Amino acid sequence: MFTKENITEIKKLITPANIITFLEELGGNPKFDNESVIISRTICHEGNSRKLYYYCNTSTFHCYTNCGTFDIFELVQKIFKVDFFQSIY
Repeated sequence: MFTKENITEIKKLITPANIITFLEELGGNPKFDNESVIISRTICHEGNSRKLYYYCNTSTFHCYTNCGTFDIFELVQKIFKVDFFQSIY
């Protein structure tokens, strides 16, 4: 069973390079804005604007269009329309 602590540990293992690869594979066309921010297309809601930001220091995404703030697992849920447990497998 996954706990909040397990999820936190998993998120610590995800590197900015992993995020870049993930976003590239989903067509997000990510780019580093600086060393700690990655900017991508708003794939969270099938948009084309470059308003999906990933903040490396907090391991969170923020969609400046309409989705708000979320983590990698919530992004997977939004894109693939799955629940939390499906998003971690």
